[in-house]
Amino acid sequence: MKWFKKRLNAPLSTVQDSTSDLTIDDDARALTKIRNMCAVVAASAESLAQSSYEDLAKAERQRFESAKRMSLELARNITDASYRDSAIHHIVELCMTAKDIDTARILVRGIQSGAIRERLLEQHPVIFY
Repeated sequence: MKWFKKRLNAPLSTVQDSTSDLTIDDDARALTKIRNMCAVVAASAESLAQSSYEDLAKAERQRFESAKRMSLELARNITDASYRDSAIHHIVELCMTAKDIDTARILVRGIQSGAIRERLLEQHPVIFY
């Protein structure tokens, strides 16, 4: 029974609870939601950019605006800068698909990562001018 008593005196918790891991996990979930939302709405954004009829594009515009607004709300709650920059990159791509250049220009200014900004400049030089 002596070995049992020694075991009871040992520390009970060897797993450390880290709040930073939880926030990174939440940030990853938010980024995944934004990526998926932008992928789903890309077809609406593309048809919105190509349509010249206001009546036909009204539903597509509502869908695009709603997805853009929800994506921006999710991105605002992301604490990690690299995840946030990646999320904004997806939203800028969605805006460029819908030819919403004004919103894309504003969002590009919020990107802190130089690599993502350069990639956007190569793909869409119009954003920066």
